[in-house]
Amino acid sequence: KSDKSEAVEFLKEVLKADVRRTAWALEQIRLLELAGLLGFVATLVGIFLAWGPWQEHRRNRRSRDDSTVLKELAQKIIKNYKELTVDRYPFPEVKDAIPLSCVVNREVRERELLAELANLPRPSQNPKPVLVIGEYGQGKTIACGALAYELATSFLRDATTGRLPILVPLREHPDLRSVDQVALLSVRLLHNFDLNPEIYSRARSSGRLVFILDGLDELLSRVGLLL
Repeated sequence: KSDKSEAVEFLKEVLKADVRRTAWALEQIRLLELAGLLGFVATLVGIFLAWGPWQEHRRNRRSRDDSTVLKELAQKIIKNYKELTVDRYPFPEVKDAIPLSCVVNREVRERELLAELANLPRPSQNPKPVLVIGEYGQGKTIACGALAYELATSFLRDATTGRLPILVPLREHPDLRSVDQVALLSVRLLHNFDLNPEIYSRARSSGRLVFILDGLDELLSRVGLLL
């Protein structure tokens, strides 16, 4: 009987110890769960507090990246104009070219064509195209290259107010159903430069691009229309 009583007491002590250990383990689990919840909440708060500055940093970085890429293209345009010959680049510098004059909207007074085009104000909305009409061989293609050079130079000086030229020789790109694709392809072929379509799209939407289309008369003659 004494042995049975001792065994019972021993079992009771063992069970009490198991209960205490189980309670302690459950308490530790609850503390861990609470700590995990607090950590999760702290993470959410940190993300919330950092979201605004991160977005601002991302916008600034994207703006800097866009300007850097566009300036690299401007440098390519300037280099090609100054260094390449007509067999490698359709719009090279012609040192002995006679500056062209123009008449705007049938005015009597003549103006210098290049200065007139390079100094056109940037429209705030609904930009209108400018059409330059001249006889064959008068130097319209030369003027396109010189205009692109002037605009690229101004863009390098101040990318916030300048506009980057996109030269498109229409004789090589007769299908204009997708102007954006033609523009990107022309940049690649003329300047050996792959312009990121997203950067191009943002630049176009913000009015930072000027499209210079050369050879409209040739394009119209191809499709059987009259100029």
